[in-house]
Amino acid sequence: MAAICRPLPCGTARAPVRVAGVMDHVPTCHRSRLEERWFELTRALLPGVAVERGWPVRLDHCFQRILLDAAVGAAWRTVIRAPAWRNAEDAVLARAVALGEAVLAGEADLASLNRASLRWRGKLRADGQGRAGKRTTSS
Repeated sequence: MAAICRPLPCGTARAPVRVAGVMDHVPTCHRSRLEERWFELTRALLPGVAVERGWPVRLDHCFQRILLDAAVGAAWRTVIRAPAWRNAEDAVLARAVALGEAVLAGEADLASLNRASLRWRGKLRADGQGRAGKRTTSS
């Protein structure tokens, strides 16, 4: 990505999840490259290592939910019109991709990002326990 990206500081009114060093200078890329990497990460790479790493999610839309929620600091549907990959601002999609890269590299904790996402959606109590009768390990 280095050849087509330039570093830009994050700029958003919301408070996205901070992962040490990951989103301090998120690269902004040509939109088509961002979208291509987004789908590569969430449809192939992350699901491809999910079982091996013991992650709480396995499906592409779960990874997309977690990363987008973390990028905007809330349930993404409260900020971005669906479909998110098409309607998210470049900076938001770049943050989500950067988080996906960090998760893949073992530099960000997917389980804690998932818990934050579920909390924002009212599917997880503050003490980390799920609502009665609800699964808390996926979307």
